[in-house]
Amino acid sequence: MSGGSQSGGAPSASGGAPSLGGTSGGGKPSQAGASGAVAGAAGGATEPSCYSIDPSCAVSDAYVAIYDDPPVKLRYEFNSSCDQCSPSCSDCRAQPCGLWAQGVSVCGSLDLTLSACSEPNGQGVCLDTTGSEAHYTDASGKRWPMPQLLGDTNAMGSDQANGAVDLNLDLSLPNGSGGARHLPVSVHLCAWIVPSGVVCK
Repeated sequence: MSGGSQSGGAPSASGGAPSLGGTSGGGKPSQAGASGAVAGAAGGATEPSCYSIDPSCAVSDAYVAIYDDPPVKLRYEFNSSCDQCSPSCSDCRAQPCGLWAQGVSVCGSLDLTLSACSEPNGQGVCLDTTGSEAHYTDASGKRWPMPQLLGDTNAMGSDQANGAVDLNLDLSLPNGSGGARHLPVSVHLCAWIVPSGVVCK
């Protein structure tokens, strides 16, 4: 596996994502300064609950596509038991367990939270950005702690959403020495995204 940033096959911030077997000339969305700003805002935001997603939202082919080496699509929720829905909540019976996300936007930047795997029951390649045990497990089995899934709100045309979204994002994987590996990511799923309330200058 390559240890650097992935440039081939990356979706552009404004265009559509390539197929997982192909390539595209588009680049990753720019995330300069997004990580700190969004992380700070998210720390003070109210956590969405299972009841926040619009119940009419139905995405039968939801996925999280990670353009790693090799590229992979995550189509399964991290936990298949509704007692362990992720992001966690007190009772998931009113919201079917499935692949969905929540997020916080601040001044055009977006921090998305989700849990997904390439195989059922938490197996295969997995991305979990939901809490203190957040991690990305790649195809080789290497576990990358504390990943962040960042983007911008331009593709949404708004700083909030409640329903089906298609977004091109940047997966930031800290390498433990002050730097980070970056992978392009495309998501197609139901999401609940709210503005942070931070006043933008």
